[in-house]
Amino acid sequence: MSNLEKSDLPASRKAISRRLKRIEGQVRGVDRMLEQGRYRCLSA
Repeated sequence: MSNLEKSDLPASRKAISRRLKRIEGQVRGVDRMLEQGRYRCLSA
């Protein structure tokens, strides 16, 4: 294992999971805006 202790892994995984869920929510929000025509982006 690298420099991380085994006891640090669950906390790190929780933090990563929270971050991924936040990103997922943001992506879903942008997708919803695109579907509803509220967001005009030339590259999308």
